[in-house]
Amino acid sequence: MFDKDIVLSLQNFNKKLKSEKFNFYNLEIVRKKLMTKGEFKGASKLSPTESQILTNKRPITAVDGSRIEYGSSYPYSIAIMRTLAATTGYPELTDTQTLSPLTPEVEMLVEDLARKKRISNEEALKLYLKNALAELELKTALAAVRKYKPYMLILDGGFLLFDKFDNWNILCEECVQNDTILVGVIEEVATAEVAPLIGIESIDRPRIYDREILFGLFNKGEYLHLHSDYKIKKDYNTIFARLSTSPQAIACDFIGEQESSIEDTLNLLFTLSPANGQGIPSWLQLVDARVRLRKKDMNRVLYTCLDSDVIERYFKPNRERRIY
Repeated sequence: MFDKDIVLSLQNFNKKLKSEKFNFYNLEIVRKKLMTKGEFKGASKLSPTESQILTNKRPITAVDGSRIEYGSSYPYSIAIMRTLAATTGYPELTDTQTLSPLTPEVEMLVEDLARKKRISNEEALKLYLKNALAELELKTALAAVRKYKPYMLILDGGFLLFDKFDNWNILCEECVQNDTILVGVIEEVATAEVAPLIGIESIDRPRIYDREILFGLFNKGEYLHLHSDYKIKKDYNTIFARLSTSPQAIACDFIGEQESSIEDTLNLLFTLSPANGQGIPSWLQLVDARVRLRKKDMNRVLYTCLDSDVIERYFKPNRERRIY
């Protein structure tokens, strides 16, 4: 049971988020300003026949990954990663990796990253594992493009998550060569680029995030295609959109070479997204559900594959021994 001080602090926090300090702009002003930076368009739902004609009956691939960790403090932890590329009408492709800073090669990479970034080993490990999963997803995506040559390859997340790795340029090149549309779908928009783009600022807030400024801005099926002079991520085309009844905007990244395919792609993504969902394609949701690693699965596989004394000596946190 929460005490009254916690309740009071949450009530005060709620007042702060609803105050003029946080809500000093309105959607009409935001929309008018954005109309000078790009074009608002409406996506169309395609019939099954129209979808087949658009894709030329080629498959669609979605790629996602999952990571789960077990252990106590650094370096006594182990991480298992799994990636999945699901292609309509074809067998799935998967890949896995197990990493622990107890191994010298991982320890060296993590501690080198900690020195370069001037962060703790614990923070460096989190960053290292995030990058390792993204790199494994890229490897799986490249394998799917080469094997199935899909009409569209959907990555879970924006391109900035992947473009630091060597396989990124190779993937882009092969997608262009195979006429495969490459799109990164971002379910949780975390950028802060729209406010400075349209000159909205606040002396009380150092940063206004796109998630809040775009909330409720779009009609269902509507998206914003920024003019080429106003790209917010390198040379990529980032499209903000609302593909369901949810008022929360999502984003889609496209490579510059495929800008002409954006309209067709948004129509297809809108068609594939459940009306009452989060605004992302159901095929990507299915991959996310199938690839996800769960704690009970992690515990089962660890106690099956590792000796109990190894788990006790290196990984089991003392908090698991608490009696309350």
